Amino acid sequence: MPELNARTYVLATYFLPACVLTCIVFICFGRTLGSYFVADDFGQICYVAGICKGNLSELISNFTGAYMQIPVMQIYRPCLLLSFIFDYLIWHTNAFGYFLTNILFLIGTAIMLYLLLRKLTRYWGNNRSLLFSFLSAALFASSPLHCESISFVSGRDNIISAFFYLLALYCFVSKSNTKNNKLLLVGIVSFWIAVLSKETAIGLPLILAGLSFFLPHIFNQQPEATSALTHNADRYSIQERLRLAFIVSLPLWFSTIIYFLIRFLALGTFTGGYTGSIGAGLMSNLVKRWTTLDTIFKIIFPLNLEVFGAASDYKTILSISYIILATLIFIKLLSSKWPSNWLGLMILWVLTTIVPLYQVWALGNSLEGARFFFFLTIPLAIIVPLLITAPSNNSHISTNTSKTMLQAELRIIEILAVVTTGILVLVSINITQKNNIPWVHAGKQTEACLLAGQKLAKLTDPGKKLVLLGLPSEKEGAHIIYNGPTFNVMMSPPFCEMDYGTKFITFEPLFYGFTELINTQRFKEVLSDPSIVGLFVWNENTLTFDQLPMPSNQVLTGLPLSRPMIFKKNDILIASLTSTMWVKEGKAHQVLTDDYGLLNAASNLDPYQYDFIEFTLKALLPKEPIFIFWKGERTLNWCDYKHPVHTVGCNASSTTNIRIRLSDHWRWFTQGNITQLQLEFMPGQSIEINNMRLISAKELIPKINIANAPVNNLGVYAIGKDGAWVDFDAGTIRNCKAIQIEISKPNYFLDGLPEKETKNAIMTTIVHPSVKGRLHISSNTFISPAYYQLSALCLDQSGTPVSERSDPITVSFNN
Repeated sequence: MPELNARTYVLATYFLPACVLTCIVFICFGRTLGSYFVADDFGQICYVAGICKGNLSELISNFTGAYMQIPVMQIYRPCLLLSFIFDYLIWHTNAFGYFLTNILFLIGTAIMLYLLLRKLTRYWGNNRSLLFSFLSAALFASSPLHCESISFVSGRDNIISAFFYLLALYCFVSKSNTKNNKLLLVGIVSFWIAVLSKETAIGLPLILAGLSFFLPHIFNQQPEATSALTHNADRYSIQERLRLAFIVSLPLWFSTIIYFLIRFLALGTFTGGYTGSIGAGLMSNLVKRWTTLDTIFKIIFPLNLEVFGAASDYKTILSISYIILATLIFIKLLSSKWPSNWLGLMILWVLTTIVPLYQVWALGNSLEGARFFFFLTIPLAIIVPLLITAPSNNSHISTNTSKTMLQAELRIIEILAVVTTGILVLVSINITQKNNIPWVHAGKQTEACLLAGQKLAKLTDPGKKLVLLGLPSEKEGAHIIYNGPTFNVMMSPPFCEMDYGTKFITFEPLFYGFTELINTQRFKEVLSDPSIVGLFVWNENTLTFDQLPMPSNQVLTGLPLSRPMIFKKNDILIASLTSTMWVKEGKAHQVLTDDYGLLNAASNLDPYQYDFIEFTLKALLPKEPIFIFWKGERTLNWCDYKHPVHTVGCNASSTTNIRIRLSDHWRWFTQGNITQLQLEFMPGQSIEINNMRLISAKELIPKINIANAPVNNLGVYAIGKDGAWVDFDAGTIRNCKAIQIEISKPNYFLDGLPEKETKNAIMTTIVHPSVKGRLHISSNTFISPAYYQLSALCLDQSGTPVSERSDPITVSFNN
């Protein structure tokens, strides 16, 4: 009979909760097993494929330098790479196996959290400890913020690190009641695996010290001790707590010092993170991101805006659940002592997971970047179950009758709170399922794009190439194909039987950037190349590449120079939902409206001939955005409401010349001839528009090229010790007397940057007193091996810019 009871106890307290947690994870993420790789997954798998084929130097490089030697990131994660190697050896390029690994690690992490909390609350009583531990682990396992970490294979750094993070804590807590040094060894090794998989685990020594400080009785308790005094943390003085915290966590502090020394030797920095223009961009709005409540609101209501919409019933359900729980917790805490030591530990735990996010603290409307918050979901999942299940202290009640009544009332409150938390788990499961759908669809997009690309490549003759526009970059917040190098890797072994990447010319960012933008100068030059035999755009609805008509060479060369298109009053069509509007008599076009909208008939405009729209604007409101949309022959919809061209209007009661570039958006070239343009202004404005016209970039932008290096299919020129010879031509720019060449800082990219950020990204400038010629840039100008971008401006006699900045040219310098 005792043996049967022991088996029942193990079944009820360990096996059954583990099975339920496993079911929760598979319900949330089971569909992911049928998805495919996205974004960075391709690069990492291709990298380990080379290692598995014998290129061990790349494996060693990850222990002696930055992870995969990524130029714009300073991270040190050799154990993460090992996980990809193990998966590749088993699954090769079968995405199912990689996602299975992610899911199993999430299950393991949830179970480890359950076991750790059971160990920490073993003095609460079995039922109370089980409820607290299970509800916390269930909330963690079903967190809607986990989709990016599970369904994006590259997000596994968080899951692997968190698993070993919790395993290390479990070992150190278990070691406190035994003399088993094996647990100490396993704990230290687990810490190293965790921190070498993701830097966020570096907070582990502080958490272990916090556990010892706030819950000292856990570490000083003898196995046979069961008295209430033994379980009382308050009987320890501050000095005793500090001493215990130091002793218990000392092995991890020592390991941390060694880790930082190794990290500094490998990276040359103790911190790291994103570098170059990406890091600078993140740091430039750091204060704004940390001082707004937007991210906190999205953590509380983790609903993908593109999936659930702005007004969702789930937000209402979550709000009601939070209100009920807050009310029940408040009533309980009024009648009993707060679990202050536990709350102190939770505050510390939250802080140690937030501080490493200093550079990336932000959640997009579609929960972009949710993977960075994976560690934060651990303490957040604990807080509510802690407050509703923590043992009550009723020592302040004097009579037994009052104590009995209060205990009965508290029991009812706790039952209601547990039921509400259970409902919250079910709601979280449902939300997570829906949040995960875009990631599953994103994988389907990449797989379809891969197959369609292979088909096109096989049909293309040797020596011929195709131009691709609009490669899928994201789907409702889910990554698809980040950049040009990702597509190149995807179209080569081990994902294809041969290298098809060189068959295609693409215009995506090199790393991260504005995927809607295109280098127009390079695009037109590429199309004039006789080896280009097709122009295609990705269709995310049919999951195929649609062929577009190729423009004629006469249009591409722009000879003769296209005349500006001047809009007259009769060309204007005013459209608005209100009646308070009119076209002013005379030359001006005026709109006074509480809504917005100015539609312009463009008479089948050839997008290859015109690049900018210009007009003078007088507005009676301060600076506000102006949006421009267009409609072409190939679509009935306005293009593009999701990614509009926009600029900033003028100051109040002033007239400003507005110039907006249209052709730096790839969608400008994919709709056929433009039939209509639409200008949109913020609601409530009074505006006056004059002198509207469309003009060619030849009137406004100088041309530059690298003369002494070939360009690859991504638009990158490889240069070395000979430096760069730059050909420039500004002969068509009015009042141009000199050319100014701007060179960016290492790994800074100028595409799409605002003017202020562009100036900060420039490393040096060179002025040449001519409008056409060749300029030599010495290799000494490039301070280190990296990517650089070159752009040009025209200057007048006084040195004032008289042109738009040219499309940047990207060079890769390696001496």
